[in-house]
Amino acid sequence: MSNFTPVTLSDNKDYQYYHRHDEVPEMSHYQIHTHNSYELLIFIKGDASFVVEGAVFPLAPYDVLITRPGEMHQIFHHSPAPYERIMLRVTDAFFVNNDCTDFRHIFTEREAGRENILRLGSKNNTAILDTIKRIEKYAQKEQKNEVVIRCAVIELLYALNQLKPAKAVSTPQSEIIGHVTSYISHHLDSDLTLEALAEQFFVSKYYLCRIFKKYTGITLGQYITQKRILAAKSFYQGGHSLSESASLAGFSDYSSFYKACTKETGQPPRKALSL
Repeated sequence: MSNFTPVTLSDNKDYQYYHRHDEVPEMSHYQIHTHNSYELLIFIKGDASFVVEGAVFPLAPYDVLITRPGEMHQIFHHSPAPYERIMLRVTDAFFVNNDCTDFRHIFTEREAGRENILRLGSKNNTAILDTIKRIEKYAQKEQKNEVVIRCAVIELLYALNQLKPAKAVSTPQSEIIGHVTSYISHHLDSDLTLEALAEQFFVSKYYLCRIFKKYTGITLGQYITQKRILAAKSFYQGGHSLSESASLAGFSDYSSFYKACTKETGQPPRKALSL
């Protein structure tokens, strides 16, 4: 499959498709993050694992990684081996406007951090990769036909919805992280200090700190802050005031929320939460 300069395949921004290759991946470029859109990443080659909400998936060529808005994830590179991938980002508007909301199920009909990997077996590999090749072929034409490209993207989403998700690698450490991240997601307005979490899961706070950073790439405190900011954004966009959103998301007061939001996003709350 050929490599080429990334191309945005939609003028109205409801979907974007990229094919990228890093001869030597810069580790700092792949920190844990989230998106406002649904993301599908097809891993072509590299030496990496996919970490999402504490679940860990060692990657093999042509694994398909799926995340929905708000799921915190990263590609964790084990070595500087060449890294190639294909990315498709799709908004809610794409599914609605193209009458294919059922194809959103692979992103939404599951718990956060669960069933995020689809593995292309030999039976499905050819059909799906042929669809990808057509998308790239259509994108390279001098006169790109938006309708044809869009239909191929819909076909790709349809085909992926027929696959069964793979299971994450289960280790005692990753299971603890999975339980901790699930607990945090459901108790953002509770006491989430390191001491409280360590007591909740019957582990030492030093052990919890160490394995959390190892498996997610960020500290437990950073993870909690980012999840609370995401929750505050949801509350704010749902009609609550900034101060109400901060309180509902678990921040002790507006001042601490303002500082955390500015530090994590680089923008004051009103602007950061409106994006």
